[in-house]
Amino acid sequence: MKSKKSGAAKHRKSKGKGLRLAILVLAIIGIASAVIFAMLGGSNGNAAAGSAGLAAKGDMFDGVITNMRDIPNAKLGVKFSGIGVYDRNCVQVGTAPETGNPLVNCHAGIKTEDYGVLDFNHVHDYYKKPCIIEEEDLVVEILDANGNAKVQRVSEISKKAVQEGWAMKTG
Repeated sequence: MKSKKSGAAKHRKSKGKGLRLAILVLAIIGIASAVIFAMLGGSNGNAAAGSAGLAAKGDMFDGVITNMRDIPNAKLGVKFSGIGVYDRNCVQVGTAPETGNPLVNCHAGIKTEDYGVLDFNHVHDYYKKPCIIEEEDLVVEILDANGNAKVQRVSEISKKAVQEGWAMKTG
């Protein structure tokens, strides 16, 4: 009788180890999935609010909307979608101290559904953050009534576009 009891006890013990092992494997898979999801940009905190529903992953530009007087009803601090229309009057204004690359001041036109075309004046490192290009999907956030704003690309601009000269259109 002792052998039957010890056999049953061994079976319960091995069954408990199997359950713990299965839980451990599932936990590892869950953690690995979360890490991979975050690395791919699935939840990077840059999701646009409202109807835009876009996840911005590319370059961030800081600047000023110069035609704020035309949009007195602008919602401040809300992200919305836009499309690049132009990026012109780009003039070198200095050199980026950390890279030695040219800093350029540009006026980018960004077409929006609610506010028409915004004129976004910004300075950027031309080689780290190429100019905004036509038809490029963007996320815009107007920060205050003075027109201070952040504009971010929805996706990374292709290196090929930069190499082919798309980046610095002037006119």
